[in-house]
Amino acid sequence: MLNQTRGLWGIAQESPLQGPGISASELVAFVDAPHELGERLSGVEICAPMKNVYAIALGVADGLQERDDEPYHDLKAATFAQALREMTVLSRLVGSRPETVLGLAGAGDLEVTGLSGRNKVYGSRIGRGERPSAALDAMAAAEQTVEGVPAARLARDLVDQRDPAAWGGLPLLRTVLAILDDDPDPVARVVAAVLP
Repeated sequence: MLNQTRGLWGIAQESPLQGPGISASELVAFVDAPHELGERLSGVEICAPMKNVYAIALGVADGLQERDDEPYHDLKAATFAQALREMTVLSRLVGSRPETVLGLAGAGDLEVTGLSGRNKVYGSRIGRGERPSAALDAMAAAEQTVEGVPAARLARDLVDQRDPAAWGGLPLLRTVLAILDDDPDPVARVVAAVLP
């Protein structure tokens, strides 16, 4: 019941009916279409784990800033934009509409997760120069779970099962997967995935 309530709250927030004065009957009419409800929930189910995956890449830019003592705002902005594009590709694989990615479940949650949280911290450690496996081991020793790690691998399975041709539109996901396999130059991989 908790997941259903949370899901309906997310839909209400993304609804064109949002705002003061929304009545219960308007909300019920809005979510009464099972197909539309399913499309939105499947998009939320993609956005929720994928924001953790892409927060790792956002954290790499923050780690570079900490390491070099200079801002990497363009890299972070390009990473954020690419993450949204890729979340849209993944959402389409499960029959969701792209609007869900642009709402609170996608862009909103990615923004918050990319500003703080364990996945961002993990990426920051990598951006500062720590090997990805060593950073993950240190976080595990501190009892900090990095949800983006298993989520990235599950996303790989989803793409392989649903539409392997979609990999062409997922350079940042490929990059995060390479980082998890201890790519020797994770920073260059992120830059190549998001900057023209």
